[in-house]
Amino acid sequence: MTDSSTVAKSADQAVVRSRRLRTAFAALGMLPVLVLLAVGFQFINPRFLTGTNLLIVSQQSSINIVLAAGMTFVILTGGIDLSVGSILAASAMVAVLVSLVPDWGMLGIPAAILLGLGFGVINGLLVAYIKLPPFIVTLGSLTAVRGVARLLGEDTTVFNSDLPFDFIGNGSLFGIPWLVIIALTVVVLSWLVLKRTVLGTWIYAVGGNAEAARLTGIKVPLVLLFVYGVSGLLAGLGGVMSAARLYAANGLQLGQSY
Repeated sequence: MTDSSTVAKSADQAVVRSRRLRTAFAALGMLPVLVLLAVGFQFINPRFLTGTNLLIVSQQSSINIVLAAGMTFVILTGGIDLSVGSILAASAMVAVLVSLVPDWGMLGIPAAILLGLGFGVINGLLVAYIKLPPFIVTLGSLTAVRGVARLLGEDTTVFNSDLPFDFIGNGSLFGIPWLVIIALTVVVLSWLVLKRTVLGTWIYAVGGNAEAARLTGIKVPLVLLFVYGVSGLLAGLGGVMSAARLYAANGLQLGQSY
């Protein structure tokens, strides 16, 4: 009996260790792959892991991080948002155009963010209340919003060498680029909403089973409207970050890789 108990206990401990390892790997995600890539690039080019290069890489990835944070909200509900690149382009175009208005250039920031929020809300309304498939809605808005971005800039690149909010794209605070600070702030706020609020619980519930969530009293349409609105808002913020870094915007080319 003692031997049987010992064997059973050992088996239980092995199962617990296995579960902990799986949980750890799930939490780490692609981080081990990223570390391996960094080590590989360092072997190829010894200057890869220098402070200057890492600073440039972090600035370049900051916009992607902001967009990914917005997409996370949508994906957790079982949806998808294909329009973030086009919304970024239109928002960046508005940011630069408004920045050219004398004495009112700083309004380019809220104008771009509000435009992104508006497009996101439109996506959310179509998905939540008209009940159209998210893939179809955002695929359509990808093309439509891209057209808006091109119309705003008349299919040309709009420049502003005296951009009043250029510090966002090229300045730093205590040596840390503003782009990185914004990206980290967005990630922390997103984590707090998803893990520490009732709204976050609702988002996970809708993604798990929308009908079951509705039966428990969760207002599923409002949750969907919220997540698509957040995705659009953060795409608008990404447009501001892009415009601030480049001092320019192009409705055709900007955001094509997102």
